[in-house]
Amino acid sequence: MNTTATTLLLIESDPADAKLIKDALHDQDAAFRMEWVTSLAAALEHLEKHPVEIILLDLALPDGKGLDVFDHIIAAAPDSLILVLSTASDEELRAAALKRGAHDYFTKGYIDAHWLPRALNYVLERKISRSALHDSEARFQLMSEASPLGIFVSDIQGNCIYTNPAYHTISGQTLEETLGTNWTSAIHPEDRLRAITDWGDAVRSGKPFRAEMRFVRKDKSLVWTRLNAAAIRADDTSKKSLGYVQVVEDISESRVMAKKMLHMAQHDFLTGLANRALLTERLTRAIGLAQRKKKQVALMFIDVDNFKQINDSLGHVIGDKLLQSVAARLTDVVRTTDTVCRQGGDEFVVLLTEIEHGRDAAQVAEKIIAAFALPHYIHDQELHITLSIGVSVYPGDGSDVESLFQHADAAMYQAKRAGRNNYQFYERDEKMLACVASRA
Repeated sequence: MNTTATTLLLIESDPADAKLIKDALHDQDAAFRMEWVTSLAAALEHLEKHPVEIILLDLALPDGKGLDVFDHIIAAAPDSLILVLSTASDEELRAAALKRGAHDYFTKGYIDAHWLPRALNYVLERKISRSALHDSEARFQLMSEASPLGIFVSDIQGNCIYTNPAYHTISGQTLEETLGTNWTSAIHPEDRLRAITDWGDAVRSGKPFRAEMRFVRKDKSLVWTRLNAAAIRADDTSKKSLGYVQVVEDISESRVMAKKMLHMAQHDFLTGLANRALLTERLTRAIGLAQRKKKQVALMFIDVDNFKQINDSLGHVIGDKLLQSVAARLTDVVRTTDTVCRQGGDEFVVLLTEIEHGRDAAQVAEKIIAAFALPHYIHDQELHITLSIGVSVYPGDGSDVESLFQHADAAMYQAKRAGRNNYQFYERDEKMLACVASRA
């Protein structure tokens, strides 16, 4: 509600009509502060010096008539509420004035003290509401244009009515290209059905919609995005949706970083091979799969014979390069479905999945031994190394991860005891098991 009087300018040349209006507002002195002029010239002079909130305008003045009068007044007071005073027969003139910007009209002869102040207050409140809406839209526009998040506003059918600059950057499309398109049009075809299904579930359950999916940009490049969407409702109690708003975040860089961090957490920094944590995860999965398919799994522990002597005599740089060469050669020997892991130091582990018999692991071990008969060339130096390999096989040598690890390690020490440069399958040896347990 207004706490100060509303300023009102009455532009009326007929004293009788002016008196009716003044009398109608006589009891509203605290609410309205009215000034009266009788000509266009006087009105323009007053408006130049005194801004007013409401103008009651007669379009028949001594120095001007019709729409010409209205055009002068609206040009002088573009922010004022202009209400046209007309006779009942001036319907065409009233309609033209409303099209030009008049807010409403009053018919002369039907003005009284009961409804005139109420009508004026109603028009004033309507202007305030429109102004508040305009300010709200302006604020939204400013925030939207400054936002780093893409915004896509659609009608109830899901067709675009607004997108912000950030959305244009993410999608590679202009505002003109997005208007009228469906909210799913930028989503990768392989992700689109999932997006539609998840959106339908969210609408039915009343829960927020959140999903990560790929956008296909105008240039056909892909952008990973995180999409949040919600229905726009008329009020807090309405169950019906004015349309939907989707907020789109470009997460391509964060996904790349997350992928890089995950890789670092699961791989050896020197060789790029899987580390013990990733190997354990894959071995667990391989055991479950072998159990269902009635297959076997082999775990090979590999130790580079006499590596410490090479590392101490030639230096850590040569030693590191040699370990990288060992990793590459092991990877070349096994299948792409198998896993080569660096356990640490000069110890490596190979996981062979879905083998039929233990002899399959023996064949791989023989290929590894043969491959390492060839020298490694590191910094113009020819290095010859051999390997000691221990093998445990699921399910005969253990039905869980820990027992397979322990028994492959024991078998590797059996290979070292047998003279190195060979492979050994696990055979139960209580003395050796005690030695392995003490190392753990």
